[in-house]
Amino acid sequence: MTLIVLAQRTLWILAPSVQGLLIWKMWTRDLARQVPCFFAYNVFHIIKFVLLFSLYHISYTKYFYSYWGSEAVDAILVLVVIQEIFSVCCQDYRGLEQLTMLIFRWSTLILVGLAILSAAAAPGVDSDRVVAGLITMQRSVNFVQCGLLFLLVLISRTTGLGFGSPAMGIGVGFGAMASVITVVMAVRGYLGISTDLMSLAMAAAYNIAVAIWVVALLYSSKASSSERLLTSSRVKDIDLSLRRIFE
Repeated sequence: MTLIVLAQRTLWILAPSVQGLLIWKMWTRDLARQVPCFFAYNVFHIIKFVLLFSLYHISYTKYFYSYWGSEAVDAILVLVVIQEIFSVCCQDYRGLEQLTMLIFRWSTLILVGLAILSAAAAPGVDSDRVVAGLITMQRSVNFVQCGLLFLLVLISRTTGLGFGSPAMGIGVGFGAMASVITVVMAVRGYLGISTDLMSLAMAAAYNIAVAIWVVALLYSSKASSSERLLTSSRVKDIDLSLRRIFE
């Protein structure tokens, strides 16, 4: 076993272990009610790890199909969590929330359409086409996550919502993970790095996201529940105008 493979497997085991702690903290501190979709996302990833880790040592064929099937579910869950993050961040601004939901839903529809077209145009047997579609879907979700990071920074600056809030910390984690993965995939396209090194980088990116989530949620639990947003009159005017448009 090479050093890269050993590091990859270590990170593979480390992430769900930390997520188990994260789930427990969210449950005991009532954070699961604030972001239920994100809570379900973490539970799914622990189940996914147990399943794939077991199948990896039993049958590669079963592992292969289970892996790509779970990736499809994972992509859908990420999109659901992103929608939840936008909803929580803009909950005091109905107009902004409606605008972000409109942009998000149309973007998701377009990206899913691209994944379907990619699968239909891919050569080879049906399994190859499904994998091609899922890879396109993964890249599309990464693009959405990078956009999420940008929008969260914009929302933070305009509404005064700090990065210590649970939703904001979750969004930063997703955005950071997607940014690292996007850079690694671009580097691989130019330099042709090995699959093992690529897997290691992606595992490291996911562990970085988990670490950000843990820090953000533990920090947010200490924040005062009476903390309010510092909203400028300009933001209120924009929100009011958007409400009139969507009415």
